[in-house]
Amino acid sequence: MNIWSGIKAGGVAAVAAAAISLLLPGNVWAQGKKFEGVTITYGAPLNAPTRNIMKFLDQFKEETGITVVVEGMSNDDLNARLTVESVAKTGFFDLVRVSPHWISRLKEAGWIVPLDDRIANSDIDLDDFFDSALNVLSRIPGDDTIWAMPLDANTGMLAYRTDLFNDPKEKAAFKKKYGYDLAPPTDTDQWLEMAEFFTRDTNGDGETDLFGLGVGQKVGGPAFIWSLGPFWSFGGEIMNEETKEILVNSPAAVAGMKWQLAMQKFQPKSSLAWGIYDNVGPMQAGRLAMSVQLFSFTKDLLDPEKSEFHDRIAFTTLPVAKGNDRGYTTGKYVFGGGGVVLHADSENKDAAFEFLSWMFGKERAPEYAIAGTLVPRKSVMENPAVLESSPAFKKTLPVFLASLKTVAKGRPSLPESSQLLRELSAAWHSVALGKATPEEALAKAQSNMEIIIEDAGYN
Repeated sequence: MNIWSGIKAGGVAAVAAAAISLLLPGNVWAQGKKFEGVTITYGAPLNAPTRNIMKFLDQFKEETGITVVVEGMSNDDLNARLTVESVAKTGFFDLVRVSPHWISRLKEAGWIVPLDDRIANSDIDLDDFFDSALNVLSRIPGDDTIWAMPLDANTGMLAYRTDLFNDPKEKAAFKKKYGYDLAPPTDTDQWLEMAEFFTRDTNGDGETDLFGLGVGQKVGGPAFIWSLGPFWSFGGEIMNEETKEILVNSPAAVAGMKWQLAMQKFQPKSSLAWGIYDNVGPMQAGRLAMSVQLFSFTKDLLDPEKSEFHDRIAFTTLPVAKGNDRGYTTGKYVFGGGGVVLHADSENKDAAFEFLSWMFGKERAPEYAIAGTLVPRKSVMENPAVLESSPAFKKTLPVFLASLKTVAKGRPSLPESSQLLRELSAAWHSVALGKATPEEALAKAQSNMEIIIEDAGYN
């Protein structure tokens, strides 16, 4: 669906018009607008980062002469449209915002071009981007090539109710029961005990109305995103991306899923049907003592007009599994977000890259952050103007910065990533519904993932 209309420049008419313009007095070259009259098309999910980019397009056109047409649609529709246009070699898209695991497929198909040479001849400073962002959003494992410009980063943080954690009566009761001080959990043992402690019937009607934790676990993305947290935090891995060996059925992975099952007792039963955003409302209403929240949702949690408990919510990094053999100091969670690729069939690559370097340069990036989207750059995260632009940023940016450094972890970057992780989603639901043990479910997932890898021709 094209929600913002525009006409792509090109063909004989555009060439003729450009030639005539050079003969006219005061032509655009003399005015310094090298790309006057050029239109580029940007395909992107219809989400907050895309809407925030729209705020800058008039300014960009004023400064460069380039019109940017945004094709906004759902992520699935974008993937399908990108595939159709690329196979047909229409040149429809100039730039596309892609999820990290798309990059490998697009590169193998020859549908995107590397950005290294263009970056080297621009004022883009790669050292200003977090290494984790470049590795997850821009590169393919084992390949240092920059295939995408990091656009937006996201990962999970632990939200908790300060009125509960700071209450002297709660503190005394917790210490009496568990033998240590109540404070935001730093390891998974504490996290489990605190979730148990806060799960209760608060009004005496016989129904639990306060839960220790709430996480979206709907079949598909929400389920495997939640499952990957304990899976990784306990030391598990999906696969060795170099050898393509599946590693799902490991003692560490089993331990992570057993912990996940134990934690499920302290979550609403409906959480198995929640989408990734569906725990925001219960946290806003005070029905959850803790929840795992994406950074992009934290503004809603802290908005006085939306959240009854906006002034009683704080954030910390996700707890780590004690004794994990990978040396993790915090828990793990999916590194979300995406990057922008330059399509190989674009007829306006120079103009398209002009937009990339303008939109995500050091000058614009803080303005984009203040508009609501954080480019994963050090100069943005540490910019006082960004920090002061929002009360929510003051509370969340330091935790988000720490989370990008130690919590966020990339999912497998293979084109088959979604297929593989659907198996993890199915495994978790079979365990949560009592249909299989963690050992049985992960053994089945291991077998099914091996078939996926074999059918894809890796082994």
